[in-house]
Amino acid sequence: MKIKSDLPLSRETIQKILDSPIPYEDKEREDEQEMMNLLAELTPAEVEIAAQTSYAYWLATLSEKPPTVAEREKMALRELRRTLFKNPYKKALTMVKETVQQRVEMRIDIIRSCFLDKIEYDSVEETALAIKVKEMVESDMTKQICVVRGHDKGNLAILTVFARKALGESDEAFLMLMLYAMERATAATEFLSMAECEKIMVILDFGSFDSAVAPSWKASKSVAKVLQNHYPERLKRLVILDPPFWIKAMYKMVSPFLDPLTKKKFVVCSGPEQKRVVMEEFVEPEQAMPFMRPDGKLTGEVDVQHYLRGVPFHMTYHSKSESNGTNK
Repeated sequence: MKIKSDLPLSRETIQKILDSPIPYEDKEREDEQEMMNLLAELTPAEVEIAAQTSYAYWLATLSEKPPTVAEREKMALRELRRTLFKNPYKKALTMVKETVQQRVEMRIDIIRSCFLDKIEYDSVEETALAIKVKEMVESDMTKQICVVRGHDKGNLAILTVFARKALGESDEAFLMLMLYAMERATAATEFLSMAECEKIMVILDFGSFDSAVAPSWKASKSVAKVLQNHYPERLKRLVILDPPFWIKAMYKMVSPFLDPLTKKKFVVCSGPEQKRVVMEEFVEPEQAMPFMRPDGKLTGEVDVQHYLRGVPFHMTYHSKSESNGTNK
């Protein structure tokens, strides 16, 4: 594919991200040699797709100054580090290969690019697929808004998933929307932190939840599996606001069996006071919507068309573009 306009990110900014060191979380337990051994077991094509888990790197491949081999290996090592963080070597190797295959089959590049202005695909088939993906994402987004709006105190993008308002057209559209939302959120964290951070904060708002229009259990299970297996170490914190009784009960049941690190990622709270206390710990008022904390400054309804077409892929809802790259 070819972008026939300015890139959404300037090449200078892309280079800063590519130059950023790998953000090790625990240098004592993270074995760099093990990462290199894993890299050596991948084919050049697999290394390239692993590197493209970075939105900035992917954009660089579409620029007039493509990334170097060293940059490709370094960005691939970021994905390998995330996968190795909690998994033994053999399992990590399998997971990486499956993630690469999944990203190729799901055409993550088209999910990222389908709303870009002046994009030229390599074939009629790719163009048709991009139109289909765009239509699915747009349709499902009008039924369940998933928006990157604000960031937490650590410069991690906040992905807010609102309760679904209407039945979706298909399980496939629901999956496409979730992948689109996840890719936007990780791209936003990469940009906000200049690649110093790789995780996101997710807020699930159940305030107006209606089980009658919720995605099927099969679809929800499929999406959860994809996110768990193919986006390792991307979730910093999941905050569930005003959940229905059955979610509270389920959390109470499984909570005692979660390890401390996993348990720390999940926060469940209901009512204005609980939400205020929790959100004040993680998010400044300038980066919060009023339903999160009463003094939240991010007011106004989310304009889905503006978000999909007017806000660059790597930016939060209220950000301004650093270049002329726009969506359509």
